[in-house]
Amino acid sequence: MNTTADIIIASEVRQTRYFLEELLRSIGHNSLKTAVDVADCVRMIERARPKLVIADFETMADMVALLHQVRRKQPHPSNRLPIIAVMGVSTRAAVDAMRDQGATDIIAKPVTIARVKGSLANVLADSRAFITSEGFVGPDRRRFADASYQGPWRRATDKKGGRDGDIFNVDVK
Repeated sequence: MNTTADIIIASEVRQTRYFLEELLRSIGHNSLKTAVDVADCVRMIERARPKLVIADFETMADMVALLHQVRRKQPHPSNRLPIIAVMGVSTRAAVDAMRDQGATDIIAKPVTIARVKGSLANVLADSRAFITSEGFVGPDRRRFADASYQGPWRRATDKKGGRDGDIFNVDVK
């Protein structure tokens, strides 16, 4: 039995798993596995060693639990696994919460082929540093350059004209 997969799709809703599976197959991603909940997804990550996870859970608590389990409980390099969070609620607070928990990217519903392709392109081209500190584990939350930034430069990688805090290409509500 083949236990590997390039992408794990995690959702407790069967129709969502099927939709995402068919969408990904339609754009050429065929090495897929599906998980029905957080625990199932974590087990699959340990066994299948995927290249990324796309997770769409009904509650934010489940998404936070998945991110926490992967980012803080998994050994390196599994904790660096790219995780795309699919969100029905894309308020600034919700997006910030996913960013602060270590989501690599976010797809705001409604899910479209264009949004999935864009998110996959972002994740695959992502060259951000991976941060491991007491308060945060995940990809660097800063993605874009902001020449007008006036705050303190605290990281060794910071240069004048550094990066700002917006990392997701999501229309917040």
